[in-house]
Amino acid sequence: MRPLVVPEVELELFSSKKFKKLGDAVSKAISRNILGRFDNSVLIEHLGGSAAAATTVYANIQSRGARYAARVGKGEAYTFAAAYELRMPALSNDFSAIKVLANQQESLPSPICRFFDLVVLAYQAGILTDREVDDNVRQELQAQSEFIPKAFSNTSFSKGLYQYSCRIRDGSKACCGAERDDQSDTDYGKPLTLSA
Repeated sequence: MRPLVVPEVELELFSSKKFKKLGDAVSKAISRNILGRFDNSVLIEHLGGSAAAATTVYANIQSRGARYAARVGKGEAYTFAAAYELRMPALSNDFSAIKVLANQQESLPSPICRFFDLVVLAYQAGILTDREVDDNVRQELQAQSEFIPKAFSNTSFSKGLYQYSCRIRDGSKACCGAERDDQSDTDYGKPLTLSA
């Protein structure tokens, strides 16, 4: 599984003063091959080299994305559309967009991971320490007035972890965090366990 960004997200990041810094970080991640751009060549590769299948799937993504974009921002709309059509997880911190589409009975990808799911996964994998999360990640999110999950809002990362159900897990490591939360029964809230 390779993390990809749809063009609509890049466009949103670079057209917003608030997200300019994040847009620069995404560009840097793409140039270092940490992130990839979702395009036709990626789609053909994902579909086993079939250009005909890629054309059909691309048309489905565009149709679903346009339908979603009538209700939510284009970045979320096309991210969710691509992930749904390819049966892959999505990443979004925009819970309001998820609620709008779910309330309209739109099909959503499973799961839709949040930024903090990646933070917890990095902690579970031993890449981040709880102190690094508290001292760096949380401070930066607070400085940017970004969302911090309720489980972590008024306590340390290590204490809040027991109340947070991570949607993406390393199957080779002991599970950390809560097994379930109030969104675990939704398709978008079901956890995905990664295995080697």
